[in-house]
Amino acid sequence: MFVTEPLTLETAERVARRYFIAGFFCLPLVWALNVATFFRFRDKSETIAWYVKYSMGLCLLAMFLPVVWYAVLYTMHPDSTLWVIRPHGDGRQQGYFAEAVYSV
Repeated sequence: MFVTEPLTLETAERVARRYFIAGFFCLPLVWALNVATFFRFRDKSETIAWYVKYSMGLCLLAMFLPVVWYAVLYTMHPDSTLWVIRPHGDGRQQGYFAEAVYSV
């Protein structure tokens, strides 16, 4: 942890809050670090319990959304109208904006 003083309850609440906020600016793995660090202290303070609970939820959500995104893109047929420029073209790609790129 990034503290230089002994870990009191007030210090733990402050560090848990910093880790929670850092998860929004850095990586969602900071939320996982928050859960791993303060999970055993969640019974000692309602504040720490709140940060652990929402850090766990946001970490799972942040890891779940890219998996769903990749699964949708992987299973979507190349001829779907959802593609702006379709993959797997025969040289020139067909799509809504392809005319601006290729002088068709």
